[in-house]
Amino acid sequence: MNYPTPNEAALPHIDKKALSNPVIYPTLEMMENIEFLTDLGKDNSLYDEIWTRIKSH
Repeated sequence: MNYPTPNEAALPHIDKKALSNPVIYPTLEMMENIEFLTDLGKDNSLYDEIWTRIKSH
Protein backbone atom coordinates (compact mmCIF):
# COMPACT_ATOMS: atom_id res chain seq x y z
CA MET A 1 0.00 0.00 0.00
CA ASN A 2 1.44 3.36 -0.99
CA TYR A 3 -1.21 5.75 0.20
CA PRO A 4 -2.44 6.79 3.65
CA THR A 5 -5.73 5.92 5.23
CA PRO A 6 -7.83 8.25 7.38
CA ASN A 7 -9.37 5.17 9.03
CA GLU A 8 -7.75 5.02 12.46
CA ALA A 9 -9.13 1.52 13.04
CA ALA A 10 -7.02 0.30 10.10
CA LEU A 11 -3.71 1.64 11.45
CA PRO A 12 -2.89 -1.43 13.60
CA HIS A 13 -3.16 -3.58 10.46
CA ILE A 14 -0.73 -1.49 8.38
CA ASP A 15 2.94 -2.43 8.16
CA LYS A 16 5.01 -0.35 10.60
CA LYS A 17 7.47 0.48 7.82
CA ALA A 18 4.66 2.13 5.86
CA LEU A 19 3.41 4.00 8.93
CA SER A 20 6.87 5.45 9.51
CA ASN A 21 7.32 6.45 5.85
CA PRO A 22 6.99 10.27 5.70
CA VAL A 23 6.11 10.09 2.01
CA ILE A 24 2.93 8.21 2.96
CA TYR A 25 2.34 9.74 6.40
CA PRO A 26 4.03 13.18 6.52
CA THR A 27 5.03 14.57 9.89
CA LEU A 28 3.15 17.55 11.33
CA GLU A 29 6.18 19.70 10.52
CA MET A 30 6.05 18.57 6.90
CA MET A 31 2.28 19.18 6.76
CA GLU A 32 2.88 22.84 7.60
CA ASN A 33 4.72 23.26 4.27
CA ILE A 34 2.50 21.15 2.03
CA GLU A 35 0.50 22.86 -0.69
CA PHE A 36 -2.88 21.39 -1.43
CA LEU A 37 -4.38 21.59 -4.91
CA THR A 38 -7.94 22.67 -5.37
CA ASP A 39 -10.14 20.75 -7.78
CA LEU A 40 -11.13 23.23 -10.44
CA GLY A 41 -14.03 21.09 -11.59
CA LYS A 42 -14.99 21.83 -15.18
CA ASP A 43 -12.15 24.38 -15.38
CA ASN A 44 -9.48 21.65 -15.02
CA SER A 45 -9.42 21.17 -18.78
CA LEU A 46 -8.97 24.93 -19.32
CA TYR A 47 -6.12 25.02 -16.81
CA ASP A 48 -4.50 22.01 -18.52
CA GLU A 49 -4.83 23.62 -21.95
CA ILE A 50 -3.28 26.90 -20.79
CA TRP A 51 -0.46 25.12 -18.95
CA THR A 52 0.29 23.05 -22.06
CA ARG A 53 0.54 26.25 -24.12
CA ILE A 54 2.92 27.78 -21.58
CA LYS A 55 5.16 24.70 -21.55
CA SER A 56 5.30 24.50 -25.34
CA HIS A 57 6.61 28.04 -25.88
